Amino acid sequence: MRLFREHCTFMNGVFTKDMTRIGRNPQDAIILDNSPSAYMLQPEQAIPIVSWYDEMKDRQLYDLIPILI
Repeated sequence: MRLFREHCTFMNGVFTKDMTRIGRNPQDAIILDNSPSAYMLQPEQAIPIVSWYDEMKDRQLYDLIPILI
């Protein structure tokens, strides 16, 4: 499941991804995001990534495969 801005909760002037709203065990969910405010509610479930803007050579997700496995 991918969460985007429309799935976020607006808190303290920022959008955050509240993983408790998706109904999954926290042990089975990871947040990949470039914005710490997006995962401020569950930082232990987050893997920070660099921003991506139409960079066709971006390989960050591929680089994370060993960690995700």
